[in-house]
Amino acid sequence: DVQRPTILTGITDVVTAPDLLDRCLLVDLEAIAPEHRETERLLDERWQEAWPQILGALYTAVSTALERRDGLKLKCLPRLADWAAWATAAEPALGLKDDASIIGALADQADEVTDLALDASIVARPICEWMSSRIDPEWSGTAADLLAALTARVDATVAHDKAWPRTARGMASALARIAPALTDHGVRAGRLPRNHGKRGWRIEKIERVPKRVPIAVPIGDGCPLESPPMGTAIAQTVRQPTETGAHGAD
Repeated sequence: DVQRPTILTGITDVVTAPDLLDRCLLVDLEAIAPEHRETERLLDERWQEAWPQILGALYTAVSTALERRDGLKLKCLPRLADWAAWATAAEPALGLKDDASIIGALADQADEVTDLALDASIVARPICEWMSSRIDPEWSGTAADLLAALTARVDATVAHDKAWPRTARGMASALARIAPALTDHGVRAGRLPRNHGKRGWRIEKIERVPKRVPIAVPIGDGCPLESPPMGTAIAQTVRQPTETGAHGAD
């Protein structure tokens, strides 16, 4: 099966949902200076000259991945496990010297991804601040209880914001969406079994564990290597585009 990647562009953050952010590589392009802008015609001429070499390089990457993929394994798999294994196997043909550079870049952006998700949710920061201020590291209650507790703490401007949950169902939905990002921030939220027709939530403070970069090791080399802390990957991680193209197309 062929899975087509999708490119999303925008000036502001296009993707903010935690589950989709986990499947994204964020790229930030610098604005193109006026003296460096080119017409679409010139760009097309350069593309026609370059595409045979680009296609050849892609074929080389594919053949390299086919040759190496069965002899490598990853100690820690990211969300896109099959893509990670394939990309890692192709790395020598892409000019990357160390295995797991591509997934290392994905791991390096984890903190930024978490911050994007938290900033996009109106309830995330209040939950983190509330749990940080509590002596008891664990809280249990219904979504209605949580909504009342948070509404009493936030500023009036936040409580009256149109994005602020108005019902227990709205709070439960917001909490479910942001739960993965909260875990990365040291707060774990999970549903409790139904009790007398009501379903509660448990929220607890947990220790933040640095995410690990998956390390590729040859099969048969014994115990897999321990992966280094996030931030040691060679590939540089950047964010979303600030300009859509050299010729100024929308």
